[in-house]
Amino acid sequence: MMSCRTCCGLATDAREGALPFWRRLRYRAHLAICGRCRAFHRGYDQVVTTLGTLPPEPPPEALEAALAARLRSRPPAGGG
Repeated sequence: MMSCRTCCGLATDAREGALPFWRRLRYRAHLAICGRCRAFHRGYDQVVTTLGTLPPEPPPEALEAALAARLRSRPPAGGG
């Protein structure tokens, strides 16, 4: 049987549909019998859904400039 720690650690992969069949089956079986993990995952889903409704916030100009400068200073992909 899957542990609660493992089950809760799979929340993101489960939400994104990234669990292989047998792992997904064990995950769902654990949720079927564990009320605490079901409650955790309901809360997790609510947080992700709520965060998804927030308007995007642009990065600070200083951060954007620093990242652009760093990317420009990198050698081209492929080493050439």
